[in-house]
Amino acid sequence: MEKLSLRVRRNTTKTIQKDNITYRSITSQLAHDFRKEEIEKGYLSKPENTSKNIYWLNNKVKYEDIEEDLNKRLLEIKKDYFDFHKQVYSTKTKEYLTGVLTFESNFSLSEADAQKQFNSVGNFLVKKFGAKCLISLVAHKDEKSLHYHFSTFNYDFKTHKTISRYLDTSLMQDEIADHLSAEGLDFGHKRGVKKLESKAKHLEVRETQEIEKRNVAKQLEENNLKIIELQKEIEDLKAEKKENENNLTQSQKDLKELESQIMEIIKDIESMAEDKTTPTNFLNNLLRYIKTENKERLKNLLEKGKRAKAAIEAKNKSNQVRIANNKAEANKGVKNEVKTI
Repeated sequence: MEKLSLRVRRNTTKTIQKDNITYRSITSQLAHDFRKEEIEKGYLSKPENTSKNIYWLNNKVKYEDIEEDLNKRLLEIKKDYFDFHKQVYSTKTKEYLTGVLTFESNFSLSEADAQKQFNSVGNFLVKKFGAKCLISLVAHKDEKSLHYHFSTFNYDFKTHKTISRYLDTSLMQDEIADHLSAEGLDFGHKRGVKKLESKAKHLEVRETQEIEKRNVAKQLEENNLKIIELQKEIEDLKAEKKENENNLTQSQKDLKELESQIMEIIKDIESMAEDKTTPTNFLNNLLRYIKTENKERLKNLLEKGKRAKAAIEAKNKSNQVRIANNKAEANKGVKNEVKTI
């Protein structure tokens, strides 16, 4: 069995180019479909059959009036969109869809069969896109193989949304093939994949996508919770660091005060030594006491103060490393979240 294929593109009111993609205007595409534009020499393989092409415009509009009809119908769509969504139809929306239904090999039909198949494809498109949106259908017989061009507004009056948001062209190929086959008008052409197999494949793809979305959402939630925990730990460490710095400052003040007191005692002793009225025995005993017990006690106290200072500085340094690591891990989580999205 020969295969048929479908290609759908988005079109605009005026031809535009965005992100290296050219969106052809609907009037330019219709001019091609209805053979109203100048055909490049050699483009048509069967120019003698141009007169046998089949043309159809919805609303029984003449080709000369098509632009006026399109503007009128587009206004109806914009009004329907506004009435439902309570907001203006986006100017970024590609307002039209055009498609080409082609066959794999050199394929031609008798005029009677071609007209029957043309009518059948037209009925399918009316059911698919709605009579209010379908614009045209053309059968070209003047090229290598019989093929169809169709155009429609990129809008669904039932959902009040653009069709391109959910149109599955691969599935639509299956639907066209089955539609023609059911009416006995496929003439040996099929999509190439049985509908049940195709639907199963589409279902499998959708289920896989849903599972992936859920996994991504779960991972994002876990990352967010981890980031919140890390940020809380960072704040706790900052508070602890500030407390340690305050303790260190207080310890330094205590040491300076102790040194000041010692200097005062030494001055008093020196003053007493110069005073001739001070008993010699008292001075000797006092100096011996300072040189033995108090000297050792003072030394131990100073050493203890230095160790406390070193311990606080080491803890602060460790906290700074932990804060830096937590910040790096939190930032990494944010980057992974952005990448996942």
